[in-house]
Amino acid sequence: MTTPDNRPDPNADTYRVFAIRYATLRRDPHHFVLEPHPEVIDPHEGGRVIDYFVWVIVGRGRIVMVDTGFNEEAANKRKRNFLGCPAAALSRLGLSAERVDEVVVTHLHYDHAGNLDRFPNARFHVQRSEVAFATGPDMRHPVCRAPFEPEDVCHLVTYNFAERVRFLNGDGEIAPGIGAHLTGGHTAGMQAVSVETARGKLILASDVAHFFDQMVWRNPFPVVVNIPATLAAYERMRELAQVRDERGEIHDRPDMVIPGHDPLVQELYPTVAEETIELSAEPLGESPLAKVWTL
Repeated sequence: MTTPDNRPDPNADTYRVFAIRYATLRRDPHHFVLEPHPEVIDPHEGGRVIDYFVWVIVGRGRIVMVDTGFNEEAANKRKRNFLGCPAAALSRLGLSAERVDEVVVTHLHYDHAGNLDRFPNARFHVQRSEVAFATGPDMRHPVCRAPFEPEDVCHLVTYNFAERVRFLNGDGEIAPGIGAHLTGGHTAGMQAVSVETARGKLILASDVAHFFDQMVWRNPFPVVVNIPATLAAYERMRELAQVRDERGEIHDRPDMVIPGHDPLVQELYPTVAEETIELSAEPLGESPLAKVWTL
């Protein structure tokens, strides 16, 4: 667990990265894959858990949030098991929402772009294509707008008028050692985040892949804008995590890729505070991606 001596220091030379679990839900497994799969569709399973996370990057003079979750009102509306406000949960790390410098919005779905109003001093980073889709004509279709909340999108528009939004048009740097990577697929402007940590470059995939299994089986989450782009994004996550040794040989780092909603993350990385996992620490077990990412 974190102690006052082990809490992340924003002025440290290296980044530490944390996942905060703020909600959960159990549903039938078929809700989580586009095509039936024998390892998922088992009537005896009694459902599969999906966890909801936000991520915090601390170090090198800054505090960066990756996504902001949803609030209790949204949880009640969508019947999610709400564990607590993600913004308030920063206190477990000795931090506060008021101290957050940058917020990367990986995409504008309700479970990633709520609570923007809880970060009064932050600048928001989002892909142009994501905002164009969320404010464009396709939102007239119920199936397209279902994962979005108008209030969240309006908050972002309001902050743009206040000159607090940075629109990315592809890959870009959020801060030294922190990168944004446009993939599309799950949404029109889906982006992942890379972070240089003491143990290597960590890839926060967010909803590029909800679960490790989806990258293993190449079977996307059923809420998807572009299936081929989603499958290509799985390959991109692998490439982003790869390292080249002094002989020029490429090595996979499956332990460096973190999906957006997988409960297994809690088993693979150490818990350091209530519902708070340190992803920049050494993993406690082998990633499922190691089964398929072999050169």
